[in-house]
Amino acid sequence: MDPTGAQIWRAFRLPLLIALVIVLVGGVLGYFGSRQRQGLLDPEAVDGGGSRALARLLKHQGVKVEVVRTADQALARAGDDTTLLVAFPDLVPQDTRARLGRDAATVVLIEPGNRALAGLAPDVSAVGQAFVEDRDPDCALPAARAAGRALMGGLLYDVSAKAEGRAELCYREKGHGSLVRLTEGDRELVVLGTPQPLVNRHLAEEGNAALALRLLGQHPRLVWYVPSV
Repeated sequence: MDPTGAQIWRAFRLPLLIALVIVLVGGVLGYFGSRQRQGLLDPEAVDGGGSRALARLLKHQGVKVEVVRTADQALARAGDDTTLLVAFPDLVPQDTRARLGRDAATVVLIEPGNRALAGLAPDVSAVGQAFVEDRDPDCALPAARAAGRALMGGLLYDVSAKAEGRAELCYREKGHGSLVRLTEGDRELVVLGTPQPLVNRHLAEEGNAALALRLLGQHPRLVWYVPSV
């Protein structure tokens, strides 16, 4: 059966939207230059390492994106209808790490080291590094399988023996995952070993946007925590 016009439009709508947002964000950067906010994983930043394009796409999908820059703000806004993204877990104050993920339905940690994991995700540990490159998901996690190949690698993680039955390790090298998903009851923890799939310069490549939207867009609200240095 030949595809209808509506089916063709649905198939191409997301890639076209991603391309349009990337062009618009790039145009803003070119026009305003250094007067615009810049910074890795900052959802208000339009430079290549920023994530404004992803934030715009999430808003288009109906997700309310709330940017916070302190742990107290993150704690106050997280809830059962919330994904909490922590951009730089190693910068989170030590005395708040254990409390940070208690209230959000899903917590997403970007490139955490073992010091941060000890407080935020004690069943996960960083065990090595791998080149950041396009990789196949190599796991059963629906978000990863739907996205397909994505720019992953960076830090590699493993989980404790007691957590193995609740864990998915994706985009692997030598058995270790650069994406880990761990569930506990109705709560979910996601650990990414690299920020690259989420940034403006790479969002339109391979399955990066699809992976980012599925990981961050599953709840009505996204609290995007960029710790202040």
